[in-house]
Amino acid sequence: MLGKWAGIAVGLFYLNFFVLAASTYVREMEDFLTTQIYEGTPGGVIRFMSLVILVYGLRLGLEVVGRAAQVFFPLFALFLVSLMVLLFPQVQIDRLYPMMTTPLPGMLHTIMFGVFYPFGELCVFLMVYPFTRKNRKINRDIFIALFAGSVGLNLILFLSLTVLGVYFSEHNFYAAYILAQKINVANFLQRLEALMATAWIITTYFKTALYFYAFVLGTAQMFKLKSHRPLIFPVAFLIYGLSQLSSNDIVFYVKEIPAYWVDWNLTLSFVLPMTIFIVYKVRKRKPASQG
Repeated sequence: MLGKWAGIAVGLFYLNFFVLAASTYVREMEDFLTTQIYEGTPGGVIRFMSLVILVYGLRLGLEVVGRAAQVFFPLFALFLVSLMVLLFPQVQIDRLYPMMTTPLPGMLHTIMFGVFYPFGELCVFLMVYPFTRKNRKINRDIFIALFAGSVGLNLILFLSLTVLGVYFSEHNFYAAYILAQKINVANFLQRLEALMATAWIITTYFKTALYFYAFVLGTAQMFKLKSHRPLIFPVAFLIYGLSQLSSNDIVFYVKEIPAYWVDWNLTLSFVLPMTIFIVYKVRKRKPASQG
């Protein structure tokens, strides 16, 4: 659509994002486990174990990964509902006030960050969509999935603000994990943060698998290979190294990366697709006008 050289440049830009995103999420799992649960375990061990499972899933195929996600989704939904119900007695609505005191420029920047940081990364599904089974309800199903994801994110944010407060929500790296630690029903039902950790690792796994798959598939298409499967093992080693180089520590990751990541998501999920769409419309109209 953009021509040979411009198309290659855009394709390489997306591939760069896919591999760096996969590396970053592997690093997220490493930092979370080594700082919250397995504090004495070397990070390299966690990365290696994560990549072994990723390689195993991708070798089985995209359909297997998708069906596994269907199996594990009820677990995540059950935990989210349980978190909401069990923490409801600790909710303090007054912690949301004062509201609407942020200046308009700052509010718009925050809204953009809140929209494009989680949802901008959905551009990776453009690498999966062509291989899905099309039916009349597919657009509705995609919208329902997006709506459910936004509800889940907002519920966790609401609980974080009303249970932990603004200060702790802002300064805790893993607010949802801390929320799970707050559950205490009659001094009997407590210490459920392991379930939260399990649900978070499962969801991060599938997110990482999508970016891993998008990179190997896009690379195979770029170089016109017959199959992407031979690239899975070499790319796993590449991700292993990049996950170490992506940030020095968890503080650098939290403070430095998100500020630039949202601009990256805005470019990849909105600016470039809109540009390609406009070029498509212009090229489609040109022959008709010439005729």
